[in-house]
Amino acid sequence: MSFTENNKHFIYHSIVVGMRNLTQKEKLKKYETFKNGNLTIKEEFRQRIREYYYNNCKSSTLLLFYEELFNLLGFCEGEYLISNLIYETNAISIINHLCLNKSFTQIQFKNENSIAEKFLSNIISKYTKNKAYYKSNYDKHFISQLNLIMGIYDEYKLIKSENALIKMYPNWLAKNLEYENKSCVNSFLYFVEIWQFLNLKSVNSSAILLLHNFIVEYKTKVSNQLHNFINNTEAIFNELFVSIIFIPLLDKKNLCDFGEGYEIRQKEFDVLVKTSCIIDSINENDSYFNLFKALSQHQNSSVKRKIVDLIFLKIAKHHFLNKEEIKNIQSRSLNASEKLLLISMLKKLYLFEYYDYENELKIQYTNNDLIYLVAK
Repeated sequence: MSFTENNKHFIYHSIVVGMRNLTQKEKLKKYETFKNGNLTIKEEFRQRIREYYYNNCKSSTLLLFYEELFNLLGFCEGEYLISNLIYETNAISIINHLCLNKSFTQIQFKNENSIAEKFLSNIISKYTKNKAYYKSNYDKHFISQLNLIMGIYDEYKLIKSENALIKMYPNWLAKNLEYENKSCVNSFLYFVEIWQFLNLKSVNSSAILLLHNFIVEYKTKVSNQLHNFINNTEAIFNELFVSIIFIPLLDKKNLCDFGEGYEIRQKEFDVLVKTSCIIDSINENDSYFNLFKALSQHQNSSVKRKIVDLIFLKIAKHHFLNKEEIKNIQSRSLNASEKLLLISMLKKLYLFEYYDYENELKIQYTNNDLIYLVAK
């Protein structure tokens, strides 16, 4: 039984009758906002699509499945459907079937220059020219898009060898996460697709190398952006209905199948994500007292640097440190470096009456204590 046959009553009431005589704009609004019970039409359609895909779809039924969905929901879910189609193992045969049956004609995009819109433009252009869409068109499109984001002008540089992509991409990602999170998310969506068609000789060793290269580059500059990046990419992939066998960096399924080496690297990566999450939870709106409290609670040097940076940022923005707060901080069991940090703060805020210069000279400290104060 096809998707439309399986859901004919819901489709009839929500689309055929429910959107009769509505303009395109009105249909889209109703699709996204109108609720029948607890779910919007959009939410219920996606739930039904996901359930049908998992329970009924096989290689032999995918052509009809996608054809029905594009014909039925192309006006409102074209971007979502193409985003799933991208990761299908049999994407090329599905694309050619959809082109032959003119199933892309109703598609509307809310986001210009989205990944899905660019991909469809490539499909239409190549199919119009060649009367077919080939795997070489598909592969070249995703590689060229990733090259564009990474600023690579040699179209073959990333795929000259297996290790080229596995080394260059994680290094680029680690360096750019803090500054271009949206570009990094888009790059990762392309990277995951390229990973699928590379036919890696050893997925295990490639996955280990990918994690290793990212960790080595990123651990010296941990920020809150890794946490945000993971959340953003996981949200995108979790929304898809297509089955992706393995998603690098994100996938924690069947870790034992990849061996001890992968587990070790994955745990190291998870520590970086957790550290990034902690950093994300600390901000300049926290009081000086709470920042000192966090400084004592966390031993990770990246977290400590972030806290010290926020303290001096608050000082630069003239956030005043009142007498009560100073006393509360002084009442804590401060170690040597924290005492020196407090003294430095008091000096910068011209609150000389609140610290004992003679006592400052007596503070004993080590280089390790001051590792996160050196830059200050």
